[in-house]
Amino acid sequence: YGFSSDLLPDAPSARHVRINVHRAVLHNNPNNWYPPILYEVKVYGARAGQTAQGVTDNARTAAVPGPGARTPQAPKPQASETKSAEPAAAAVPADFSGHPMVYRLADGHGGWPADKRRRVVEAMDAAIGLYNRLGVFPKNVTAAYSPDTPTADGNYNGNIRFGGQINRRVALHELGHVLGIGTHPRWRSLIRDRKWTGRHALAQVRAFAGPEAVLNVDGMHFWPYGLNYDRESSPENDRRHVLMVAAFRRDLGIVAGEPIRGMVGVGTWATQAEFKDIKVTRGGRTLLSSDFSRGTRGWKTLRGKWEVVGGVLRQTSEEENVRALVVGDTFEGDHTLTLKARKLGGREGFLVIFGSPGDETKSWWNLGGWGNTRHALEVPDGASTPVAGSIEPGRWYDIRVEVRGATVKAYLDGKLVQQARR
Repeated sequence: YGFSSDLLPDAPSARHVRINVHRAVLHNNPNNWYPPILYEVKVYGARAGQTAQGVTDNARTAAVPGPGARTPQAPKPQASETKSAEPAAAAVPADFSGHPMVYRLADGHGGWPADKRRRVVEAMDAAIGLYNRLGVFPKNVTAAYSPDTPTADGNYNGNIRFGGQINRRVALHELGHVLGIGTHPRWRSLIRDRKWTGRHALAQVRAFAGPEAVLNVDGMHFWPYGLNYDRESSPENDRRHVLMVAAFRRDLGIVAGEPIRGMVGVGTWATQAEFKDIKVTRGGRTLLSSDFSRGTRGWKTLRGKWEVVGGVLRQTSEEENVRALVVGDTFEGDHTLTLKARKLGGREGFLVIFGSPGDETKSWWNLGGWGNTRHALEVPDGASTPVAGSIEPGRWYDIRVEVRGATVKAYLDGKLVQQARR
């Protein structure tokens, strides 16, 4: 169960160790109540003479520091967090691959006031550390400082804005929104008379508060254990909040390995582009084939300036987050989305939407994002590492997105570029 640095081919330059707990089964653990937790990692040998950066533009997880570095890490376990009299629901089934929640600071963070940036980093390190220690919550999160935001807000697309309130409790609460609390398209369907009806979250709150406990909800929040105010936070309540979020996600159907399903479409971000030959197939059967002879009939457009020119769907606005979705069709099961796309002008590339559960959900292949420097698969509750890439104007690209259960593979001009799983 161990290894030493001499087993690493490039030991002198090794800086990070990642350990996944995979398919772990605990004995004396009825119904898998207690998720397996990795409590300790020992690092042997001399430290490399490099200093780990306290803040980077990349996704952050706990790192082994060099001399003098500040270590982002989960808070040390307290007695109330490591052992409890009541059972805690597992965050996800045991067959998940184990991708942790990670975050990055929003672009322009170098210009934030130094004290605000430090507080955002400390709050996010502590909150994400606790989530990752108590379960598996696969999500790529972007944290921003927004002085015009009265308190803070988070959304299901993975964005958090801190304004008037920046601390661990706020980060834990907003990460709940990022993970689906009040933001998932199915949230309201499980509310009756301002009470939650999903069995997993109800069982969890009753394990904490007794068999007669009720779970109060509104359009965006829940209580008890919602951490809606600073006075609610304590080591035990923070732990219970994370486990409640895990139970809510099971009620919402956000579980590890959940098949990707939803709407398809196309979009742009501060870019003008054209799209054609849009098809969805399964095996040898065509489920959708674009027909623009009647203009944009059958499509729902959100923002932008859309028109059909010569049988091609064209978008000419410079707005951000512009979308066109196929109306009425939700694609489930294995399927393949193919299309051709051409950039006309603007700062980025184009968006290929698939498996989107809602009009505004970020579920797409972002080609030429981040100022036309990167490609990234951005899937709800899944994650992939962005790869370097750009989109040339005036050139037609062949795009193929293959959905197979909970896995998606993305091809550009016949070449596999990225894949992701949730």
